[in-house]
Amino acid sequence: MTIKEFAESISGRQYPFQLTIEERNLAYVNDFIVVYGDSDDLVSFEGVFNDEASVMRNGTIRRINKKGILPDWDSIDHNDYDEVRACILGESEPCVEIKCLWANSEVPWEYEIDFPHEKFTIYEEDEIFCIGAVLDMRLLKSKEELLEQRLANETRTKLEDLSREQTNKIYRMNVDEAATFVAENASFIAAPVLKLFEDDGRIWDANVVEDQIKNNVSQIVRDAMRG
Repeated sequence: MTIKEFAESISGRQYPFQLTIEERNLAYVNDFIVVYGDSDDLVSFEGVFNDEASVMRNGTIRRINKKGILPDWDSIDHNDYDEVRACILGESEPCVEIKCLWANSEVPWEYEIDFPHEKFTIYEEDEIFCIGAVLDMRLLKSKEELLEQRLANETRTKLEDLSREQTNKIYRMNVDEAATFVAENASFIAAPVLKLFEDDGRIWDANVVEDQIKNNVSQIVRDAMRG
């Protein structure tokens, strides 16, 4: 099932709104999250996780991932070490930001979401109460997936920057020879890559990056040679 099909199946209902048990289970197994407004100060989430969060002002931003709602600075106890630590660590987690718009237009509840989603409508009698959203959380990549993608992209870029002589040399090789050549010359690729990971808050060892390049280089070379 797609998020479009799911959104269409729940659209047009009356407030108060809630998924049925069957719909909640269906959303859960598909890693969907359904976002909608409840009363005048809550945003509700159902599907891959079930929770709600307060919306104290128009434009409040809530951040979520597959596990749930990430803590934000305004809603935690600043004297609680564990809450502060979780909030700071959560800042570097891949997430979806949801801007909650209450009474921003003729529709009481709307959302701005910079992530693939499908909208659905909840009515209160004949008036639209909420334009909710269904998100496919399978599209949210983990830190490891983002790292691998960035590493592959940077490596491809560095391959493209090889001199014409080196490039021609690679293209005269078979795939295994080319993979070996690039792996043996990974140092010149690894050094610029390190700067990409400074915002991850970790100390990256050049040897670790080189090893990751070598582990993935065969496929990268194959892609480059096919291109």
